[in-house]
Amino acid sequence: MITKIWIRNFRSLGDVEIPLGRITVLVGRNGAGKSNVVDAFRFVRDALRIGLEDSIVNRKGISAIRRWAPTRPFDIEIGLSIKRQGMSADYSFKISSSATGYKVKSETCDVTRADGQNDGYTVKAGRLEREPKRVMRHLGNQVRGLDSQSLMLSTLAIFSQDFQAVRRELRGSFYSFFTNVLREPQKPSDLRTLSESGDNLASMLRDFQRQGRWMPDMVAALERITSGVKDIRVRDAGGFLVTEIQHMDLLDDGRDVDDAPWFEIALESDGTLRALAMLAALYQRGQDRGLMCFEEPENALHPGALAVVRDVMIETSLRRQLLVTSQSPDLISQFSAEDLRVVERTHGVTKVNLVDEAQRKLLNDDLFSAGDLLRVQDLRGKE
Repeated sequence: MITKIWIRNFRSLGDVEIPLGRITVLVGRNGAGKSNVVDAFRFVRDALRIGLEDSIVNRKGISAIRRWAPTRPFDIEIGLSIKRQGMSADYSFKISSSATGYKVKSETCDVTRADGQNDGYTVKAGRLEREPKRVMRHLGNQVRGLDSQSLMLSTLAIFSQDFQAVRRELRGSFYSFFTNVLREPQKPSDLRTLSESGDNLASMLRDFQRQGRWMPDMVAALERITSGVKDIRVRDAGGFLVTEIQHMDLLDDGRDVDDAPWFEIALESDGTLRALAMLAALYQRGQDRGLMCFEEPENALHPGALAVVRDVMIETSLRRQLLVTSQSPDLISQFSAEDLRVVERTHGVTKVNLVDEAQRKLLNDDLFSAGDLLRVQDLRGKE
């Protein structure tokens, strides 16, 4: 899991260092910078998956992601600390402006294994200044001259299990569900994980249905959110997959529950659709590495359903790390003070801190809930 991230001059983030747990909840007002924190994680993932250049282009260029300054531009720096069974690691890179748009000013990775062995490398201005010992046996002089607009970790991960493990921890999934996508019949997909938009939800639910293992738990959780739900199924319809939900609350008294009617999810409420997609993401198995992020999962959900969301998230966090953003008093009240990080923006610069010590004492003594404090005096970050 990622135990810490530090971010400098990325979007509105000036100089922040954020400790992370199995679940971390970012709390802040509109425009405070919660989504910018999330995008810093996503930017690292994208840079290692599709390349740094495409990741920057997709965000409208280096000037769009670098914190604005009235004088000379700032360098962007992102670093992360990782801890997993058998190893710990630190990875960071710094990007600066150049005549061609940007360049990688530096990139560093250090890995320490449980057996005491360590490896790592340092790249500065396109030159390998510190060599990764085990990888150099395979590549020799081939990596000493580097592309100053690319990151090296993805290449080294091909030849080293240690660097591969670092890259795996940084891959992440960032979910943003749109109900119009979920309502439409979907083409069958061979993806083994839920896509970030949910456009393969029907295929995922069909796999759950075939395996049978996690479908009952997911249906039970959905029933706690949307009362009357009895079951979920997926059927073929002219080359597409259509998801249907069975509602037993529509039966007259005395009728057999098997007679409960089925409705296509196109007819379901926005809250039911978003809850179904979120539960499918949380219950999926097979991809238990990397951060999983949900932005404002409370949207379209009744406050009484948020305890269910919390319960499933805590269960999921035993096998996969979660990052959540929220401005809902009802949702943040479901988590401990240690899970919360306060996001504040002052003079255009975002800061992220633990909850103020005085407020944390009120929460730990059960004198107030986090939602109470958010409503009454707003949550404050520890300076």
